[in-house]
Amino acid sequence: MNNSIVLEMNKRVNDDEFEHKIACPICDKRVFDLTDFPTDNVSLRMKCPHCRKIIHVPIFVSAS
Repeated sequence: MNNSIVLEMNKRVNDDEFEHKIACPICDKRVFDLTDFPTDNVSLRMKCPHCRKIIHVPIFVSAS
């Protein structure tokens, strides 16, 4: 693994930096945070760390 990536992963962050808290659509517990929404539509598939189910989290850009 690239050392710069490892350094970024180990860096502690303040919770105030993350405005959007995303919950699991199954168990409704927090699975990840976002600082800002992406500029393009994104679809994530991941295992929830709480209920251990594979979840699909679509993040859509608002049409404004």
